[in-house]
Amino acid sequence: MSFPTGWQQLPGPSHLLDVLVDDIVAGYTVILALPVELPKGEFAVEVSERVYARKVGMLVVFRDQDVERYAPHELFLHRIQILRERADSILLDIRDDQARAQQWLEYFGRTSDFSDWPGGCVVMRQDSITQLAERKGIRSRSWCDFVGVLDCRVMLHHRDRDLDVSDECRLMRDALIVELTGGDLAKAQSLADLSLKALLDEAAFDRNRIWAAQVSVLFPVVDRERRRILSQYWDLWVIPYHSSGGRIVDHVMDLEVRDMVAQAELDSVIRRELRLLRWLRRVRNLIAHMKVVRWSTLVSGDSNGVVDFRDS
Repeated sequence: MSFPTGWQQLPGPSHLLDVLVDDIVAGYTVILALPVELPKGEFAVEVSERVYARKVGMLVVFRDQDVERYAPHELFLHRIQILRERADSILLDIRDDQARAQQWLEYFGRTSDFSDWPGGCVVMRQDSITQLAERKGIRSRSWCDFVGVLDCRVMLHHRDRDLDVSDECRLMRDALIVELTGGDLAKAQSLADLSLKALLDEAAFDRNRIWAAQVSVLFPVVDRERRRILSQYWDLWVIPYHSSGGRIVDHVMDLEVRDMVAQAELDSVIRRELRLLRWLRRVRNLIAHMKVVRWSTLVSGDSNGVVDFRDS
């Protein structure tokens, strides 16, 4: 699974990097939980550049061979301790070695004072880190505490802004990807190339999440078109109006789509909007009854081209 380019410029990751470097410069050893999909090299470069910019020595990045060769306390004695005297910082990334990560967690659990460590960072997988008791010289940080759906939305906005599709289509794609991935950038990246039709596949994705995404997009679209049509034919609507449900509508803007359909069926001028109004009513009713609006309905000619969800 690939990781989005430019991830370090997104609000959440950028904030995490700033906080991490502040911790390192302050002399803390940071136990950092990162997604395994984030490339080691890219992360090391980002941290190195930011540490260098603070003019507080170098960031020494330990190779996998170094971490594999020594047990944690041995690596500290033979390689890490001396770096404190040189005012350098360290980076160990052991996300791809669960057994080694467990050794380090046990070591951290046994060690009560990290004040003789240089500032630095030990990176583990998000599912590896348990809550560490607070102690001198150590902090824990997690990607999940900084990165979420906002970052996913920003990433998708930058990625999709040049697509030759309608605003409704772009909004629907982004809402589906965010809902289906929960803000997981790697998963969002993997879904970003799928068509809207594929993203609506209930056999491939959770229908409740598809429905939730559609609610956020389709209800505003239905209301926007409802208000537009009401305003366009302002003087032709029958007010007060006795709806089929027994309610009395005293103001034009309070007419619901079903009321508008009933009136359009009887008015020769408003009838030109009848096909679209019936489509809006069908979409609204499906969503209101917690049903997914299928691709064939979204791109139906009944929308008269006023609402366009086609992406190809």
